[in-house]
Formats: sequence, C-alpha cells, structure tokens
Amino acid sequence: MWRSFFCALIAGITLRIVNPFGSDQTSLFHVDYSMKWTFMELIPFALLGVFGGVIGSFFIWSNIKWCRYRKTNKILGQNPINEVLIVTAITATISYFNPYTRKSASALIKQLFDRCGPEDYMMDLCDYKNKTFGSDKVDPNYHTGEFGIGVQTAFIQLIIALICKLVFTIFTFGIKVPSGLFVPSMAMGAIAGRLLGIKVEQLTYALQSGGEHSAYWSCQIGKDCVMPGLYAMVGAAAVLGGVT
Repeated sequence: MWRSFFCALIAGITLRIVNPFGSDQTSLFHVDYSMKWTFMELIPFALLGVFGGVIGSFFIWSNIKWCRYRKTNKILGQNPINEVLIVTAITATISYFNPYTRKSASALIKQLFDRCGPEDYMMDLCDYKNKTFGSDKVDPNYHTGEFGIGVQTAFIQLIIALICKLVFTIFTFGIKVPSGLFVPSMAMGAIAGRLLGIKVEQLTYALQSGGEHSAYWSCQIGKDCVMPGLYAMVGAAAVLGGVT
C-alpha cells in the first residue's frame, strides 16, 4: 500500500509540474461548483443514473453484435484499413454539420460542464432571455431565465449530437486505430445531462414564476436555482459507469 501511495504521489507531483492541460490543474475537466442543490433534484439525478445504465447496456449489446459481424464479413474482417477509411469518412462527413460533433470530445465536455456567464452571451447554449445587458439592472442570475432562440437551437443540435455520438462510438470502438471509450462515454453522458439540466432549469423557472409550488424548488434570490453544467457532470459519470 505504501508503494502504491508513493507512486501516486510522485505521479501527481510530476503532473502538476508538467501541467499538460495548461490550466494549472491536475484534472482534465475541472469544475468549482459551490451552489446547493435542492431535494427535488434527486429525481432527475436518479433518471440520469437509469439513463446511464440503459445506454451502457445498449452500447455493449450493439458493439458486441457489430464486432461479431465484422469478423464474419470478408470486406471488413480481412481489410481493416478499408474499415478505418470508410468509418472515418462517414463520421467526419456527418460530424461536420453539427457544431457539437464537429469539435473534439474533450472540448465538448468542457463546454457542457461550464456554467453560462455574461461573457458567453454569443453562445447559443447560453442564449437566455434576461436583463444582464439591460439598462435597468445587472442580473447576476445570468443563465436562469426563459429560453432564447439560441438555446432552442442548441437543444435540438445536442439531441442530434447525442444520437450521433452513440452510433459513432458503437462502430469505432474496436476498430484498428485507437478511438477510445472513456472520453466518448463521458461526452454522451454530458450531452444527456445538459439536456435534462436545461429542462429542469426551465421547470424551476416556471415554478418560481408561478409561486404556487416555489417552496419545493426554493433557491436564493439572484442565485442559480439549477445549474445545467452540474447535470452534465452527473450524466457523464452515469454513462461512463454504465458503459464500463
């Protein structure tokens, strides 16, 4: 045990010195959430856990079927280079037309984990109708508000990206080039979590505006009631656990 501890200690120090991510952090996806979650949020958190198990089981079943077919197929089984070229061409062509599949999986996960701030008003994912740039006041609760057109567009694009990521991972895992499973699984979970987080955020906003059921979703005035980035993080962990 002491040897393992010493090895991990030296690895952590080396990682800190080298700083491969350029962020002075020892983790690739660093978050610093400090807000409190409400008791009712346990329901969507549980749904994300169920989703992670279901999507993981479906991925494993589909990938096993595809690997068996690949072995019996003369074109793919005996010509792995052709398989790589075909899969690469198809995935690159489809991914190009969606901004959330066009970028790398690591960049996508980082974006989905982050919270929206005033500096992100040009991003579709952070296009909420609020008064942050109004002349009457500055609203610190920037990303909790009514959907803007950008969020609606991003929501649809994220649904398409989730489907594409699932299909791509099924066909690329086990291919003759390193394609990974850890990061693509986290990307799928982060997308699903962000989608659910956006919906829960809108539900919270509606309940707070209505006033009748606001006690169940109580939060501090001027602070975030729901943070979609937190749901993305929980979703990433859920899908990663389900797949592995």
